[in-house]
Amino acid sequence: MRSVMSIHINNDEVETLVEKYRSRLGTTKTEAIRRAVELALKEPDRQQSRSRLLETGLAIITQARAEKRKPFTKQESDALFSYLETKENRR
Repeated sequence: MRSVMSIHINNDEVETLVEKYRSRLGTTKTEAIRRAVELALKEPDRQQSRSRLLETGLAIITQARAEKRKPFTKQESDALFSYLETKENRR
């Protein structure tokens, strides 16, 4: 059995934001709010993933410097972080 709860929004700015988001998604207000809350709850996970990504990339670059390898070019650094980001997104 599913429970039903009404939400009364008594704030014009929030109502406007919900309507814009609903319109962008092409869905109902209920679905727009559900998606927004779901995204907000996932945000800490996303921030942790970015922190791990940055730590890993910096560790690789630091190790390369310590071993006196040639410096990473911007293109190599971009490729490294792109690879790590792709790998992180697969988790």
